[in-house]
Amino acid sequence: MFDAVWTKGASTVKAVLTITVTGNNVHVVRGQGTDGNNCDYRGTLAANGRDVSGSFQCNGVNYTWTASIASTTSLLDTSPVWHEQENGWDATWTRRGTTKVFDAVWTKGGGTVKAVLTITVTGNSVHVVRGQGTDGNNCEYTGTLAANGKDVSGAFQCNGVNYVWSATL
Repeated sequence: MFDAVWTKGASTVKAVLTITVTGNNVHVVRGQGTDGNNCDYRGTLAANGRDVSGSFQCNGVNYTWTASIASTTSLLDTSPVWHEQENGWDATWTRRGTTKVFDAVWTKGGGTVKAVLTITVTGNSVHVVRGQGTDGNNCEYTGTLAANGKDVSGAFQCNGVNYVWSATL
């Protein structure tokens, strides 16, 4: 839920928004408006994870709208746990507080590998540096955030060998 304020000239309207994001579909229900309007917004989240555009209806009248998330921080940059898959291994990457450092644990069959990751996000591009692995591997991952704002996929290299990876936030 969000408290929203619109201004136009000297006029101000306030309302409460309930925002739901499913994949890249955005649904906003506007209620308790000081102007008496309750509205229904539908939109699409852009691949950058910040920009939304769509249409909305207030009292039977249709309009268009656009919005940008004010922070440059995306879900990708704030998610505390990532569920990652690579080469038959399943992993959980867990953020250390609000840092860019993650503790990672991979499992496959009866095997377990642990490592420390540093994750950098620029727009919808992801860069992961894996070090201190219990398997002795230091790896470098690159990936791209999908339009749904929750899935990442890309390639990585360990000891000169290329692999693919994917994660869900």
